[in-house]
Amino acid sequence: MAAQSARLSERCWASLVLMRVADLLEERFRFSPQLTETVARFLLMLAAAVVFALCCTFIVAFDDIFLRFNSTANLGIGRVPTEDIITREEGAFISAILTEQERTNVLSQVPTVFSPADPGVARQQRDLTEQILAYIDNVRADTYASLDQQIADIKAIASLQLVESIDTIRAILQLPDDSWLQVRNEIVLVLERVMSAEIRAADLERARARLPNQVSLRLTEQQSRIVTEITSDLIRANTFENPEQTAINQAAALANVENQQRQFIAGQIVAPAGQRIDALSFEALQELGLLARTSNRAPRILRALLASGLTAILLGLYISRFEPRLMTSDNTNLLLIAVLFLVALAAMRAFGNANIYLMPAAALGIVYVAISTPNLAIVAALGFAFLSSLLSRSPSLEIASLIAAGNIGAILTLRNAGRLNNYFLAGLFVGLANAAVVAIFALQIGFGPNDVTIMLQALFSGALIVPTTAFGVMYLLTVLFNLPTPFKLMDLSQPSKPLLQRLLREAPGTYQHSLQVANLAEQAAQAIGADTQITHVASLYHDIGKMSNPFFFTENQQHIPNPHDALDDPYRSADIIINHTIEGDQIAKRHNLPHRIREFIREHHGTTQVYVFYQRALAAAGDDSAVDLADFSYPGPIPQSRETAIVMMADSCESASRAVKPQTNEEITDLVHGIIEGKRNSGQLDDSNLTLNELRKIEETFIDIFRGLFHPRIDYARAVQESPGRSPARADTQAATVAQPAFAATDGAATADKPKKARKTAPTPAAPQVAAGVSDPAETPPAAQPDEPEPATLMEDDEPLTDVPFLPKRNGAKSIKPPARLKPRRSG
Repeated sequence: MAAQSARLSERCWASLVLMRVADLLEERFRFSPQLTETVARFLLMLAAAVVFALCCTFIVAFDDIFLRFNSTANLGIGRVPTEDIITREEGAFISAILTEQERTNVLSQVPTVFSPADPGVARQQRDLTEQILAYIDNVRADTYASLDQQIADIKAIASLQLVESIDTIRAILQLPDDSWLQVRNEIVLVLERVMSAEIRAADLERARARLPNQVSLRLTEQQSRIVTEITSDLIRANTFENPEQTAINQAAALANVENQQRQFIAGQIVAPAGQRIDALSFEALQELGLLARTSNRAPRILRALLASGLTAILLGLYISRFEPRLMTSDNTNLLLIAVLFLVALAAMRAFGNANIYLMPAAALGIVYVAISTPNLAIVAALGFAFLSSLLSRSPSLEIASLIAAGNIGAILTLRNAGRLNNYFLAGLFVGLANAAVVAIFALQIGFGPNDVTIMLQALFSGALIVPTTAFGVMYLLTVLFNLPTPFKLMDLSQPSKPLLQRLLREAPGTYQHSLQVANLAEQAAQAIGADTQITHVASLYHDIGKMSNPFFFTENQQHIPNPHDALDDPYRSADIIINHTIEGDQIAKRHNLPHRIREFIREHHGTTQVYVFYQRALAAAGDDSAVDLADFSYPGPIPQSRETAIVMMADSCESASRAVKPQTNEEITDLVHGIIEGKRNSGQLDDSNLTLNELRKIEETFIDIFRGLFHPRIDYARAVQESPGRSPARADTQAATVAQPAFAATDGAATADKPKKARKTAPTPAAPQVAAGVSDPAETPPAAQPDEPEPATLMEDDEPLTDVPFLPKRNGAKSIKPPARLKPRRSG
């Protein structure tokens, strides 16, 4: 009951909630236990998925939920913002205003097309000039008209602007006939000369200003002025616009005008505080989605909710199907996986828009590999990539591909998380994968110099920033949550650790046994692809509970009487043996060992029985019903993972091999196969997720290792006796006698006559059914005990361990002192 209470106090929060829900379902709805557990587990998983989905939705739709933090504005043209309105993400759009301005600018630069000079205009003006000059001749020749009448007649000429030029008219009337004739001819010549060139309407004033230079120098200044004034009024434009050709040229110019694009980087000010918003700024606010539009918020929030819910459901289904241990064991890892996911997503929201290609998103996959399984890490990374692509206004396939490729590449290339250089190799692969994704999408729209810069950024991020970030995160996790990260396990595996040093001093046999189990288990884990590092390190600590009473365990009973014989109480002996798992867990907790290692301590014996003392209790009671098998059973639980199951089998095989010391390959095969089959048939491996193929690989690995350990040895005693030049007497006194191996019962079974091969024993009617074959020696019925211990005979490989003084159990716990050690007696 004490053990059960201790285990209950160690239950995870999820298990406690599950128990409360199960009790409620049984009381209120009278569900069966099986249905109750199923429904309660489903409700708990559903509640966790809902909370996780809501948190993801909050992060993804943060800008839409809190418009203030999104810098959105409910402003119009001419309004003055009270704070700078900035964009939180990089964006680009086609500016209609700038494009129209560019079109206008191009049109203004297209020259107007004019037709060639029209000779008809020149002839028309020459004829008009002849008519005017003839009229002036008539006025001059009219001798009957007064001067005023003549002046009025000349003013009446509509084509001439001589109304205010009275002096010019007087000069015309007063010129002598020969002088007038010169003036008259010069007017016609100058007009023809000027009108023969192209004259546009805009050039009339310029042409008139050049008239004085066209008049002959033979004329006087007065005559020249008369020619200039009359000719100036008779000049007309003779070149006119060609609207059809001008329109064609304008259309051709506009066809080459490109749409004007505006680009904004994250953090750029779109509308400064205190300045009126003009049309250009208002257009940017609209296109970048920085104007508060409640009609668009709801769809975006709903999009985030659906995506987050889908991600949470898929992750929950995967965990319940393939990682159920996360729901039933300590939930620190499960909670940490969710928190890391949310923190990484929030980091992408806060900093990813600055430069997504420098974000160490793949560090999440590396950390997940360190604290969970690669398969779960891949599934979580895909969900993370999916949600990260929704952080921008328009979902980006490139962002999703970039994050997914980097994370999956890191997860698949990080094969041994215990080696530091492997992290940088994985980071290099992440950089190459990121650069490849950038190149793929760049080639789709046209590769440019800017894409080379982006590829270098992606490569740099993967090669350096990703592993560095992963190191920092794992260090924090190790310090804050005491997780079995690779760095923590590397530290715990050092022989100089105080707990291992104490184990070496107080229980040297157990220490050597743990080393052998660690080597066996690590090789088996590697053979089936399990976690070799946690398996090796946990094996070193799996028997630390034996330090409480080390001499009650056979590996520490070198050449001393068995303390259990003096105790002569199978119940107390069984308690001492069984409690080493409970006390080991307490020692591990006091020394702050990770919870994952404590699982190995609790599970490496499962719910097996200390069969030796059970048989003794049956013999003493004389009645099978008077003995409760539960008093001789380990509290468990049975192994919940492949790694703890491997340590269970390695522990039993190593103990049995020390006891039996098989001499042939057949004996080794029978020994290993019998133990593994016994564990499987007794249900100890039911929750370990081991397959039959993996069990076969584990068995083959153990057999190969034991064949190397128990290789044939030379019989030095016989060799010395048969050596020439040696007398038989001298050989007998110097050579050690080869002793038969002793069958040492693991975890406190009494020493018996030791056969070469393990015996297969059938249970008594009241005993539990055990598998055929060799079982754990602790679970094997004892052989008859000799009255006196046999004299110890030494072989090369059987030197006695160093005498270790008895150390009482620490922390006030009671220890049972073993009898005095006996000095070994050498034969001969």
